Amino acid sequence: MTLPTRRQCERVLAELWPAGLGVTKLFARAIDDYPYLAGLVAPSETRNARDLAARTLTVTTSAHLGEDELERICTVIGEACDAS
Repeated sequence: MTLPTRRQCERVLAELWPAGLGVTKLFARAIDDYPYLAGLVAPSETRNARDLAARTLTVTTSAHLGEDELERICTVIGEACDAS
């Protein structure tokens, strides 16, 4: 999912990632920001890619995620979006 701001995404991840609920970053960074790709990907202005990487996260689709955990995820995301 893509959140409206980087700050909202960081807030959600700060609470949910260490909770072990299957919420994590979708992209760690833009493709040309990975040091090991420096010789393969030419440096360029990838403002949109950096913005997308900063605002996206992924939520598990595991069958082991219960209703209470899903409710917590939804609540945290909702609170982060309402706080802006």
